[in-house]
Amino acid sequence: MRALKHTTISLFMLTVLSTTVSANTHSHKGKNETPPQINLVEEQAKWAQQQHAQALNLIEQRATFLQLEALLRSAIKSDNVANNAQLYLALIDSLKGYPLHTDAMATYLEARVKTVKRDTPREEVNALRAEIEQFIQQNATHFLRGKLEQSIFTLLSNAEDIQALAQQTPRNLETQIAVLTAQYQMEAANPPPTKDAQPNDKINPLFCPIMHNCGSITPNYLMTPNYGQPGIRKVGAQQRRFIRKRKCSLAKMILKV
Repeated sequence: MRALKHTTISLFMLTVLSTTVSANTHSHKGKNETPPQINLVEEQAKWAQQQHAQALNLIEQRATFLQLEALLRSAIKSDNVANNAQLYLALIDSLKGYPLHTDAMATYLEARVKTVKRDTPREEVNALRAEIEQFIQQNATHFLRGKLEQSIFTLLSNAEDIQALAQQTPRNLETQIAVLTAQYQMEAANPPPTKDAQPNDKINPLFCPIMHNCGSITPNYLMTPNYGQPGIRKVGAQQRRFIRKRKCSLAKMILKV
């Protein structure tokens, strides 16, 4: 029995000693291992190569951006922006990562707006409007947002979509002029039925902003026997002289003097 106890104790001590020796051996090896060395010259060469490649890419993208601007200017003059849309979009796609990538897309949309005319298919006009609105939503903080919002009014005005233009919310004096003009044109095209074709001595409420903008315009200068009819543009000579004298741009725009 004693021999068994001695044997068990001896085995236990041998196990503890072997574990300790193994741990010390691994610890000694760990201390002696050399950490991986970094070749500074090689890393600097890699960094310089990357910087050079990025610089070349920026130069190429800059050339592409200038090429796109030149092509769009030429296309506006020849009125064929829509015909080469795939080319322009491919150039814009190649500008991803370039600081002016968003500006390039905005320039393309503005070029398309400038070539819209009265006979442009309504589906094309609506599609372009939706594209501009989506672009504005995706780039809400871009500095060109206001200019693109203005381009929607220009788009509807070029397409002579009076109904859609009259429903827009003006954001400045220029867009207010466009909306008021559209609202008046709709009203003039559909005048209320009257029993007698007598001159109307009331002032069109749409002219209230004119009075506010031009100062002391008396009601007599805003009255015309053609009120309520498409012939509102034929204002009298006296009204013309007064408006020109006051240099009221808002009145000139709405009265089409």
